[in-house]
Amino acid sequence: MPPRPTHSGPLRTGIVALASQGTQQMSGLVLMLLAISVMPLADYGAYALAIVSVEFVVMLTHTGFHHFLVTSDADDTPLFSTLFWTILGLGTLGGLGLWMMAQPMSEVFAAPLLELLLLGFALLQPAAAMVAWATACHSRLGHMQTLCQRQLAINLISLTAGCIALLIWPSVFALLIFRAIKVLLGVWLLFWCGPLQPKAQFSRQILSNAACYARGLYGTRLLEYLSNFGTDLILAYLFSTTESGIYRIAHRLAFACIELITHPLRLFALQTLARAQRLGHPIAQIFANYLAALLLLSGGIVVLFVLSGGAILTMASNSDFLTAFAVSQVLIFRAAFLGINSLLEPALATLNDNMAALRHNLIWTGLFLVVTVLAAPLGVALLAALQTGLAGLTALAAMFVLSRRINLNTAVAQVIRSFAVLALYCGGVTLIWQVFPSTGTVLETGLKLAATGVIAAVSLAFARRLGCLSPDIFASQPISGASPLPAQQR
Repeated sequence: MPPRPTHSGPLRTGIVALASQGTQQMSGLVLMLLAISVMPLADYGAYALAIVSVEFVVMLTHTGFHHFLVTSDADDTPLFSTLFWTILGLGTLGGLGLWMMAQPMSEVFAAPLLELLLLGFALLQPAAAMVAWATACHSRLGHMQTLCQRQLAINLISLTAGCIALLIWPSVFALLIFRAIKVLLGVWLLFWCGPLQPKAQFSRQILSNAACYARGLYGTRLLEYLSNFGTDLILAYLFSTTESGIYRIAHRLAFACIELITHPLRLFALQTLARAQRLGHPIAQIFANYLAALLLLSGGIVVLFVLSGGAILTMASNSDFLTAFAVSQVLIFRAAFLGINSLLEPALATLNDNMAALRHNLIWTGLFLVVTVLAAPLGVALLAALQTGLAGLTALAAMFVLSRRINLNTAVAQVIRSFAVLALYCGGVTLIWQVFPSTGTVLETGLKLAATGVIAAVSLAFARRLGCLSPDIFASQPISGASPLPAQQR
């Protein structure tokens, strides 16, 4: 049955969205930690390389045409069907590419497991493309709470299944089973039980318009992909999958914490900005709301992650994890800076100026790859520090690009208020984690986390009173005026 539109407030929608993204990041972290405890790090490094390849296909199906489906002012019926067949074709081609690359990549990186993993992932890509299309349809129709609720269920079920699979069969193929279950659940809950079904209809004009719109976004996301995963490939090629695995663990720890905030905010920003633009409303204030919220929430996570790191390290025993966690405390700043940069994409997509985002990312990703190649022989820690510094400059450049297209005066005022609240929060958290004596016990760490939660709640309430955090950032309305199409019974 198709989902019924929900009319609950934006605050509830925001809580569900954060819970959905939180479980997605938690599932990846839990399975990663469980995997490195039951299998050699080199095997996990092979799995990480496979994920690097899969993420390229994910980029194809969740960008470009996906964004056009959310923001276009075309009629719903031909738009939905045309973009379904287009995105499905991209996923199928991506799966074919993974199948053909499986053997050559396993030989280049001297990782025999990589071939079998890529062959398995290749078979999943058409189904994953159907999930990508269904996600865009939910966004366009304003069914954000329904989308997040179903994603939450998918994450929890697949996490449980993945943990069981790893305990029964401690190998990288258990992780492949986890990904397969997650994709198939997405097909069932988001596509099959979604708000509509595609028809045997295709518009060349819509495809042409979508291709013109998407080209800049694809270029931008390709550069973002190289920025996120280029280091894994370089380390694996220059050294081994062990070094690549350590960096991937550190990267995952840092970016999972920040993407808990950046992913839902970017999703809602695209939907909200597109609707405002279509209605002729100014988008400067809307963008300011998202930027201030991003800085406040992601900054709070950075503070907690860094200050609580000592307690976490005292409880850990795995030497590889200790090395990775130390690197992640540097990379989390890079993740926060790139979170600011990520708001450039929905803002420029709304303004139909994707080529500006492409030029921006072309310059900074090129610098990133140069720094990575030159600094890789110096060690993972120094490499992470240099990448973080460059990410800070990238975020400043992104705000400069936006300042030439929208008025950021309101954003500056809200950002200052966000930093003021963040400074108060940082002072309280520092008092808890650094001033009070620490014994490193689980009970003490739990009590300190609870006290940090109280400080965070007070800080969020204060931020809302100051106007630098508004629940309206999670408001969800349909972009098109058409009502949802009835789902065909199968």
